[in-house]
Amino acid sequence: MGKFDLILCGRQASDWDNAQVPLGLAELLDLPCLTFAKNVELSNGSVRVQRVTPDGHEVLEAALPALVTVSNELGEPRTPSIKGIMASTRATPTVWGLGDLGVDPSSCARVELVELFIPAREKRCEMIEGEDDTDAGRKLALKLREAKLI
Repeated sequence: MGKFDLILCGRQASDWDNAQVPLGLAELLDLPCLTFAKNVELSNGSVRVQRVTPDGHEVLEAALPALVTVSNELGEPRTPSIKGIMASTRATPTVWGLGDLGVDPSSCARVELVELFIPAREKRCEMIEGEDDTDAGRKLALKLREAKLI
């Protein structure tokens, strides 16, 4: 495969959406793996990524070589030129096997899909009634406090 500094992967697969390939590849190649990058910067032998979180964003940094999975927020791919499109019809992609990567095939059977199912979700709805809205609000607050939610 040769030397590399950075491997970029999509964040997930279109089959079962398990996102196992990038993480497994990083593990097999003993690389740091930074996931869900919306921005990627290379500087002084390291890679810095920014990713979106439910509470905002976070910045992660790792030494190169590294593997980064990118999210759809990274940006739109550029539109190829006509010359590039024509050249792509004659291009032959390089296909690497496990031996080319220096990977022992027996080390690859680390993940096994045992079962695929939709988990049962228990839904419970409780109506809290009161003499008026203020009374119902007090009763709700008491129930939430008893459940240690507030």
